[in-house]
Amino acid sequence: QDGRCLLTGVLYLQSDFFIAPSFGATFDFSKLWLLNMTCARRGDPALDLKAWNWGGNGGPPQRPIRDEALQRLRLIPAFAHLDIDMYCRCWVDLFFLPKSAWSAWSLAVETLGKFRLMNEVGIPLAWQAMNLTGDACFSIQNSTTPCWGRSQTT
Repeated sequence: QDGRCLLTGVLYLQSDFFIAPSFGATFDFSKLWLLNMTCARRGDPALDLKAWNWGGNGGPPQRPIRDEALQRLRLIPAFAHLDIDMYCRCWVDLFFLPKSAWSAWSLAVETLGKFRLMNEVGIPLAWQAMNLTGDACFSIQNSTTPCWGRSQTT
């Protein structure tokens, strides 16, 4: 065939930095890799909702768009229980999406792609939604969980 059946996942890497050849040697390729995702619920003193109104690069404020996109995601049965009061963000210049998560990822980003969300808002929102299907395998309560692909020793 064309070799697609041999793929284990997709590594997304923005080209404004480099990684060593040994990068990922201890990673689990069956898990999602992401970097330091932090989440806070509405009402948490650490959550500054005014900061979510930034537009970045002259774009529109992100919070109203994020809230609208989240409501649209909730119309999809798999994502119906997405927490509207949980705000997650992270650095998205590097992540790995395992093949097992592609269908949930595709479902989430197909919806989110219709909105003008910054990557740092839209991609974590997709991961939040994927977490409901079991495909993202991380806890949104903290940013260091054992189910991540990253080795706990590196």
